[in-house]
Amino acid sequence: MRSTNNKKVSLKKSVGLCTVYGGYNYGSSLQAFALLTVLGDLGFDVRLLSTKGSLLRGRDVRWQKFLWLFISAFIDRVAFINYIRVHTRSLKKTLTGETKNMFLSFESHSLTPLKLRKRQLRALGELDEYVAFICGSDQIWKVNSPYINPMFFLRFAPKFKRIAYAPSFGGSSPLDMNKKRVAKYIKEINFLSVREESGKELISLLTARNAKVVLDPTLLLDSSTWQGMLSQVDTPPQKDYVLLYFLDAPSEEVIQKISAIRDRYDYSFVCVRYNHFKFAGYVEYIDAGPMEFVSLVSNSKLVVTDSYHGMLFSINLEIPFNIFSRQYGSSSEQSARIVNFLSEIDEIRRLDPEEISLEPITVRLKLEQMRECSIQFLKKSLESKS
Repeated sequence: MRSTNNKKVSLKKSVGLCTVYGGYNYGSSLQAFALLTVLGDLGFDVRLLSTKGSLLRGRDVRWQKFLWLFISAFIDRVAFINYIRVHTRSLKKTLTGETKNMFLSFESHSLTPLKLRKRQLRALGELDEYVAFICGSDQIWKVNSPYINPMFFLRFAPKFKRIAYAPSFGGSSPLDMNKKRVAKYIKEINFLSVREESGKELISLLTARNAKVVLDPTLLLDSSTWQGMLSQVDTPPQKDYVLLYFLDAPSEEVIQKISAIRDRYDYSFVCVRYNHFKFAGYVEYIDAGPMEFVSLVSNSKLVVTDSYHGMLFSINLEIPFNIFSRQYGSSSEQSARIVNFLSEIDEIRRLDPEEISLEPITVRLKLEQMRECSIQFLKKSLESKS
């Protein structure tokens, strides 16, 4: 049973959601899907909103973004170079055409974004039928990036309609060029929450406001709800397997730890999304869209990953997991959100473990308590608009 099946707070009033959902990223797609599902369960006609004009299908690449990055190169050259390096690295990662098609199919059938021009977005914000607009979750408030997207601060909508649900800053050190603008944007959001304690601290520093820490949307749906959605998904490999899911190539140390699992257990190894080549010879690479990814996690004996959402789904579905720090220059910033959550559930030992563990963890009661508090924040915020 879904944890969100409480009394409806409204009857088919409209809500707009602004969040990251592209980039062929499981976490981004699934957190958007989860929040759409929860808002629908609360009785709203909810639409995922996006701006037209991307130059690359499946990614947010627009001329306006290029123009702002060009300007920022003269303001903070180091930040500009770091941004280009990280995003160039991301674009170079190879995905099969089949995997991309599965993501695009999920977007079309399960997310159904409403893509608008900026003037159309502003007009939508003024419509009486739209009682609220929500920004979040994922790393939509990237204060350490040269480019700040005003849409993710709901600048197109009247102040009284703005709600922030679980946005993440993607780092704890805002660029000087962003501090004043981000502080102004956050001050003008009526109901304010964040995904990490570090985000709460940053908001307090920038604005002197207090933000509530809430769950990532994927955790608002309990394990039985996710399991119930998998009936139409292709069956994963009919064998005992370890799921490898790395957004960046793992270090040689991590490879050795994975090899130790091979030596001790008679498990197959399955890898999704990126072929990092270091696994060549003993790993089966599988094409998977977002829901296929959930199925692969749910049916695995162990998940080994460097992904925040790979970790969250393992915890929610009660699958043994081990998570390792990302292997690039901003890995400390990427690991902050992982540390935040593992500390919250007293499982920090799962990050960069000395030896990979096959011991499952059960934090169901803790998650239920956190889930209820998070849903109550959403309900209270939306009730004020209805």
